[in-house]
Amino acid sequence: MQLYKKHLFIVKDFADRYPNSGQLVKVLNEFKNRINSFEEDFIHNGTDIDTLISILVDIILKNPKITSIGIQLLSILLSKFNIQDSTNIYKKFETIKKIRKKLEKFGENEYLDIWLNRLIVQIIYKSKDNNLFEDYLSSNNNKLVNIANDIVTTKEISEGIFEEEWLLDDFKIDCEDFIDISEIENLPDKISYNKMTLIDYSEM
Repeated sequence: MQLYKKHLFIVKDFADRYPNSGQLVKVLNEFKNRINSFEEDFIHNGTDIDTLISILVDIILKNPKITSIGIQLLSILLSKFNIQDSTNIYKKFETIKKIRKKLEKFGENEYLDIWLNRLIVQIIYKSKDNNLFEDYLSSNNNKLVNIANDIVTTKEISEGIFEEEWLLDDFKIDCEDFIDISEIENLPDKISYNKMTLIDYSEM
């Protein structure tokens, strides 16, 4: 399946020449439709998912405008791991960790960080051993991500969104009210367009 890699390299070349262009969103959507229709497990048919993800992440980090379609594509690529294999579930988590480390070198992108966490929050919730994720959980500086992870790991929330010490208890925000564990249990692997987009980038 080297055709997928070749296709994505062509997209990367276009992105390097025309960064953040509207056409880039279009060509990435074409690539998304192509890989989304392919149902086989990529690992067992010889497709190098790591290479595809590496190319895609490079495009996302250099072109913030395509974060939405980029995350959708990333979720599709990660879903191509055979999720029945526990080794591949852990590999999915390790892949997100590597992306986050790369993200740190480019500067914080909190929007991207939230959606990266969305890709693995179910794994964190279902894990019986949070020590596996301790490095990831302790290194994240995004308040919303940390609150979500504190709740799914049943830890005491380390830091709220706002300074609330001066408020009466009745007026303080209970962050746990914003996390529906039943929804996390049933999160699909793939992130759809309508789950991400509240407003088009062009309207911001």
